[in-house]
Amino acid sequence: MASPNFYEARHLAFRTHLHVSDSLLDMLQQSSSLDSAVAGLLAAPVDQIELPDWHLQAPRRPGPEAIDAMRRELILWWFKQLANCENQLNEMMVLFWHNHFVSALSKVKWPPFMLRQNVMFRSHALGNFRTLLAEVLADPAMLIYLDNATSQSESPNENLARELMELFTLGEGNYSEQDVKEMARTLTGASVSRLTGDYVFRRRWHDAGTKSLLGQTGTFGPQDVPELILAQKACAEFIVAKLWHYFSGVQADTALTEELAATFRQADYELKPLVRAILLHPDFYNYAGNQVKSPVELGIGLLRFLPANDALNAAVARATRDMGQQLFNPPNVKGWPGGRAWYAAGFIPAREQLCLRAYRFMHSLSSPPDWQAELLAVSPVGKSEIEASSNPLLLALQDPAMQVK
Repeated sequence: MASPNFYEARHLAFRTHLHVSDSLLDMLQQSSSLDSAVAGLLAAPVDQIELPDWHLQAPRRPGPEAIDAMRRELILWWFKQLANCENQLNEMMVLFWHNHFVSALSKVKWPPFMLRQNVMFRSHALGNFRTLLAEVLADPAMLIYLDNATSQSESPNENLARELMELFTLGEGNYSEQDVKEMARTLTGASVSRLTGDYVFRRRWHDAGTKSLLGQTGTFGPQDVPELILAQKACAEFIVAKLWHYFSGVQADTALTEELAATFRQADYELKPLVRAILLHPDFYNYAGNQVKSPVELGIGLLRFLPANDALNAAVARATRDMGQQLFNPPNVKGWPGGRAWYAAGFIPAREQLCLRAYRFMHSLSSPPDWQAELLAVSPVGKSEIEASSNPLLLALQDPAMQVK
């Protein structure tokens, strides 16, 4: 196989990285083959910056000021992680799982729960989906967000059961209302310790009776749910279709979905072989420039080539919120819709303001970065105008090519 050409390297880089530079493109093009380039990205070790001191703190009531301070630090911690991580593909997957297995600080309330969930996503982002699913079903933030922490046999709460099948694993039409009721019974007792904040199975709350669920019958409990879900053909198809859309920007047809789902099952639900199959699929390289960057991708893309600056991190965090994406607070259990919704009229001024702020910051530096190498790894739409302008940097930042990938 030949080394990746410039267009393959550029497309691969933009779909697997938060920031693309000439040096990254050179590295990918120097790989012996496209397969080798993808293998290198998937083999990178997971890295994580130091966690805040309070990350293991048990639930308590320290007062609204203390909680608000933790909330701000939580958001800035992830921005710093995104701006400094070496393994950008893994972090892209953390963003994916955050918007797939949705929970939100606005309801969970306790920042350490959301931070622990984020760390869990990072650990399993490219690991085994079976393991990830089991971790999610024992995650305090998820159990609180979807009201399972108080679900008991006398009155099972159906929220987690329903969203687990509809939005997280199977999709509409692949389960029945009776399955929702039986899944809710199965998940009773999966709760959170008030003292430690850890997962706890409250046996006295659990419905130990026989359930008929997803075509199987037994005295199922929370520990049985991952295998019950993975036994459904629809699960692999649902996950691969969503991941294909995340990386390619288009919906997979039936044949492609079945092809990728077969790869996923043969790999025993390991995610790296699936992501490898997506990134090496010939169709993947047909969709360059068809995705609007999310506010976080746009903001972090700017931060990653600027000198580290806590005030700038905070400003970008506020800007992404104004553009419709506040980390740790998706709008609802369906998550952010993404795509062209990011470029809605109400968000365009905020995107322009972010680029203007980056421009002003760069102009304040005594030794500004080589913006032509860093920003123009993708050819700008208005290249001639940029070259002829007396203010080429600002035009480059505001060029439509900066908004897509």
